Formats: sequence, C-alpha cells, structure tokens
Amino acid sequence: MIFRNSIANFIGQLIFPVISIILVPFYIHYLGLEGYGLVGFFSMLLILLNIFTKGLGSALQREFARRDGLLELRPTTPGLLRTFEITYWIIGFVLGLVLILFSGLLSTDWLKTETITPETLRICLLLISVSIAVTFPNSVYQAVFIGAQRQVVGNTLNSGFAIMQAILSAIVVWLWQSVVGFYINSVVIAVIQLLVTRYLAYRVLPAPEQPQNIIFDWSEIKKLWKISMDLIWINGIGLVITQADRVVISRLLPISFLGIYNIGVSGARLLDTFYAPFLSATYPQTCQLAQLNDLTDFARHLIRNTKVMMVICMTVGLPLSFFAPEILAIWTRNTEVIMGGSAVLSVYVIGYILLSYATVFYQGIMALGKTRYTTWYVTLALLWYPLTVLFLVNRLQIVGAAWAWILYAGTSLVMNFAVMIGILLRANLVRTYTERIVLTTLAGIVVSLSARSMASSFYPDLIWGRMFLAGLGAIVTASVCYIICFGFGIPDELKAIFEK
Repeated sequence: MIFRNSIANFIGQLIFPVISIILVPFYIHYLGLEGYGLVGFFSMLLILLNIFTKGLGSALQREFARRDGLLELRPTTPGLLRTFEITYWIIGFVLGLVLILFSGLLSTDWLKTETITPETLRICLLLISVSIAVTFPNSVYQAVFIGAQRQVVGNTLNSGFAIMQAILSAIVVWLWQSVVGFYINSVVIAVIQLLVTRYLAYRVLPAPEQPQNIIFDWSEIKKLWKISMDLIWINGIGLVITQADRVVISRLLPISFLGIYNIGVSGARLLDTFYAPFLSATYPQTCQLAQLNDLTDFARHLIRNTKVMMVICMTVGLPLSFFAPEILAIWTRNTEVIMGGSAVLSVYVIGYILLSYATVFYQGIMALGKTRYTTWYVTLALLWYPLTVLFLVNRLQIVGAAWAWILYAGTSLVMNFAVMIGILLRANLVRTYTERIVLTTLAGIVVSLSARSMASSFYPDLIWGRMFLAGLGAIVTASVCYIICFGFGIPDELKAIFEK
C-alpha cells in the first residue's frame, strides 16, 4: 500500500509543479516579469491565509488514519468529516471576508508596480478572497483520502483538476493577456473541484451505524482540540516563516526581483515533489504504529523512512544545486532569470534537503502527539527568522533570502532529531542516522562535483551535453546511496511487492 500510494502521490504531486514549470516562460511572455511577480505575491498571500488549513488538516489526517486502523472506530469517520467540514466552511468564509476588507490597503500601500494599476491589484485580491472561501474546505476532504489511505483517488482528482486549470489558464491568459483572467479561471475551477471532491470524500468512507448521527458533533472538536491547536500554531507559524522571504523581498526590492526569486524557489521545490509523496504514503502507518506503543517498531519505521529520504534527496537535490544555470537556461531561456536565479536555486535546494530530513522526525513527533517542543521552536523562529531574512536581503538581495532559508532548515533538523531521540531513547537511531547522512552526503557531493567538472571540460558550449552528465551523475549517486543505506539486497517492503 505504501508503494502504491507513493507512486500515486508522486504522479499527483508532480503534475501541478511540472505544469507550472512548463508555463513559466508562457506567463513571462504574456504577463511580463511584473505580472508573474504579482501571481507569485498573491500565491504567497493565499498560503499565508491557509494557516488553519494546514494545522487542522494535519490533525485530521492523523485522526482519520488512527480510526482507519481500528475496525470498531471506522463507522465514526463520516460524523468526524461532517463536523470539521462545517468548521472549515466557517473559517474559510471569515478569512475571505477579512481579506476583502484589507484589499485596498495592500493594493495601494504595499506593492511597488509600474505597469499594473491599483485597480487591477484590487480586483485580483477580491478574486483571491473568493478562492480562499471556496477552496478552504478542500483540506478536510483531502485529509479523508490521506488518512483512509485512498490516496490514489485523491491524487487522481488533483491531477485532473490541475491539468484542467493549466489548460484553461493558458487559454485565458493568451486571449486576455491579463493576470485578472488568470484568477477568474482559478475561482471557477476551485468551485467545481470542491463539489466533486466533497462528493467522493463521503463515498470512500464506510457507512455509519446510524446515518442520522452524521451531524455536527461538538465532542469531536473537543477530542482533537489540543493537538489541533498545537498543529494550527506549528503549521501556521511555519507558513508565516517560510513566506517571510517573499514579504521582505516584495517590500524592499522591485516586484520583478520577486518574480526571479519565485522562479528559483519553484525549481528548488521540484525536490519536494520527489520526497513528499513517500512521506504522505507512510504517514498513516506512522500514526497507526504510534498508537500501538511499540517504540521498537516505531524507531525501525523512522530509520527506514530516513534512509529512503537520503537516497531521494541526494539523487535529485544535488544535481539541481550543481547544475542550476543549465536548468534555468533550458527552462526559462531568459538571461535575466538565469543570472539572478541560479544562485537562488542552488542555495535554496540545499535548504530543502535539510528540511526533508527534519520532516521525517516531525511526522513521528506528530504521530505521537508530542508537539509542545515543536510549538516552542517555531515560536522562537518567528522572532529570529524574519530579522535574519531582512538583514541578509539588505546585503545580498534575493540570494540572502535563500541563505536564511538554509539556516532555518538546518536548525529545524537539529531540533526535530533531538526531540525524537529524547522520546525514543534509541542509541541505534542516532548511530544509524549519523553514519548514513555523513556517508550519503559525502558520496553525493563527490559524484556531483565530478559530474560538474566533466561537464565543464567536455561540453563547455553544449548545454544538453552538460545535462546528460548531470543525469548520469544522478544515476550513479542513486546507486551509491542505495548501497550505503540498504546494502546490496532488496528491502523487505519491496520484496513483498515483487512477491505479489
């Protein structure tokens, strides 16, 4: 099931980033860098206002997974969905209304634009407000697909609507050549997606013992209140922190710089597309093992997950970092983006590697319900991280924001690893993790440096030749890191799949 869900998650989560990457040159051509920067700014705003979505969504994924693992609790899941469905609709409406009230301030006093009028900014912000109100409940339905391990269904839906939105957005932008058309299309697709997703979410859940009990149940809120509030705070502050770089850049630099920065960050997020599907697939099992109170199996599960993450991140992340100029050249064919975004992509992806390692242990912490340590950490990070971004952007411009991201990701890794060690008290976890991370990192760097050197020597003027060596280096890195983590045999999980 983990293998199947990982493949489904990979395909589902790959569709939207790949489509977005393909459309970047198209949007730059028809909307300009300022228009594309505006798209990035409002996407940032949408992420910031989805604080509750991330927090409550994580708590619900955990609860749906726990109940799915206990036969006697499965019939209670439709009532759980109805309760939080109503809660999500109320919160989404309130957030959308607040954003409408502040749209005038943001459009006139915050953004620096030359060709886009304040009226256009206000219209876009109003459309974003509607999108927030409409898409907010979608998170609770996605929690059903993840927690109940019906991730194939959820990803099929997401992929289909991502393709539909991309095609219609391209048509609208081509005909209208305005960012307003982009957001009108987003609102229409969001409404359709919400209705279809809601219908299927109820279909995948088991029938309740008493259908008349599928009503709002305040006791369900009380059961999840503490863990929900912790995760709302952790995910909410985490989202604020991870968007602080864009806020600072949009305030201190021309919006075209934000467009270049967003392109570099989008390229780095390609790594997330490769490792996030595996984490989503294993999270329900992590929650089910946590409630069994068998820390030995739980520790073994985390070690397996960290090994897989190391193989993925070294294989995909290091080629992204070492061959950033070539990637941006093929992707955007824009000299300004290549010159300004290569360093951002190269540095930012290293931060993503560190954060991916931290996420494995964070999922373990969430599954065990030991969230107070992470709560304190993100609260302190809220104090120092924006100031660090401000300091580095003032001195290094957009590259400084990428370096600040590495600092945040590195401290997150150290904190989550220390907390998990304190909970499990497993010396073998420390030894195994330390050995593997050192060996895989050294192997990946050696191979990537060799590939970079060979590319510069053999193909100084042939970009596709350099990319060929980058791909060859990734294959070698994957092989070496796999041997370091799993030896020359096949992991038991894969053996079971092959036997079937």
